[in-house]
Amino acid sequence: MPTDSRPARPVGTTSSQPTAQVAYLLAAVVLLGTCGHTASRAPVARRCAQIDRDNEQALAAFAQTGGKAVPEDFKRALRDAARCVETPHGAWGLAVSSLTVYDAWIAGRWSLVYVNDSGARLSVSPASDHRMGADGEEPVTQHANLHLDEGGSVVPLAPVVFDYDGDGEPEAVVILKMVDYEEGVGPSSSFHGRIWTVHAGAIRLYPPARSFIVEEIRDVDGDGRPDIITHEPYVDSATINCGSGDGYSVYGPALLVHSLPDGTFSLVDAQAMLFAKRECAVKPSPVILIAEHFQPEMVDLPRSAKNVACARLWGVDERTLRAEIALRCYVLNENCVTCDNRALLDKWASMEPPFRFPISHESPSVPPRPVRK
Repeated sequence: MPTDSRPARPVGTTSSQPTAQVAYLLAAVVLLGTCGHTASRAPVARRCAQIDRDNEQALAAFAQTGGKAVPEDFKRALRDAARCVETPHGAWGLAVSSLTVYDAWIAGRWSLVYVNDSGARLSVSPASDHRMGADGEEPVTQHANLHLDEGGSVVPLAPVVFDYDGDGEPEAVVILKMVDYEEGVGPSSSFHGRIWTVHAGAIRLYPPARSFIVEEIRDVDGDGRPDIITHEPYVDSATINCGSGDGYSVYGPALLVHSLPDGTFSLVDAQAMLFAKRECAVKPSPVILIAEHFQPEMVDLPRSAKNVACARLWGVDERTLRAEIALRCYVLNENCVTCDNRALLDKWASMEPPFRFPISHESPSVPPRPVRK
């Protein structure tokens, strides 16, 4: 199974053995208001104190549930996530609640919280899955959206704040880190985030970005505005059907959703196109589907799927792609098909791509990545 190769978030999750007790988790997070903040962050003030106090109380109750051992990386992830950021007119923070230990696993809830100048508090608890509701809305839940069990974990990353719309009060970007553990393979990570704002007395998705899943947030072009990195719509899953039967994630090219000075985002401007051309630097041709190295009769699905997506961005027509898929994906024997997920390949070949590269007689040159000074 391919491992995730995307740049790591600044969350610091070095793995160690799960030998510490829950009480240590309490002690680590209680200190968030002091040693958990570096000198470069704004000092915790009255508005953040409210959020920090709630986290302390929730984790104190958690520490009294039996003293179960908690993995160090999970404790560290919780400590880093439960962070509050002062803003010009309020504070954004993540509040952890309802933490419970059930033998070998942990469940709880987290909420994105905004506290305004007068101390009024708003909150929302997003569901911890990849679904996106109608018209780009994010499903919310009253149930557990934070967990750790033998199969993996779901923990939010600390909020990143930036004033996209220029109204003087930042929006908040929150990304969920989802880790799946597979025996003999190790952990693989995926990310699912959204951009939130305060409007009409509620925390809502930031309208210009409501249709985008944020897998990473960073300033790609050095203009001072954090951009969205996503694989949507090219994200799916497959199962190794000629072997272990394990599932794995399949990603197409990473795409840039470029943040613009007017508060909107573009998937098709010059910066977005340059980023996509780095991911799909060469038009896949004439063969799109790639054979596995050690089993050439099998199709290397992750590489082939990315090729299908890139081919569509380069303007290769659906009929050409689907004809090759039909030729290369067949039943090898009664329990084995040469493509782990033919439906995925057909879907990506037939769907309308989010954009197409401009038509030219020669492949456009791709300039080097901008270097920050």
